[in-house]
Amino acid sequence: MDYMYVALFNGLPVAVSKTVLGIEDMLAEYTKGTMLKYEAYNPKYPDDLQGWYIYETAEGDELKFKLYTVDYK
Repeated sequence: MDYMYVALFNGLPVAVSKTVLGIEDMLAEYTKGTMLKYEAYNPKYPDDLQGWYIYETAEGDELKFKLYTVDYK
């Protein structure tokens, strides 16, 4: 595997993992809440953006995280 998943919130990375399940676990811990849904990004010309995770915090707020793949060497 030559890429990692990176979740961004307001342009700042909050989670990095080799697997999507790892990202989901980290975001659940970060928000202290639950995942509401995942919206896949299906562009005409593919890029590194994979989609968006929407989580609900313990306080009832909704947070939207962008999911990217990042190549590394």
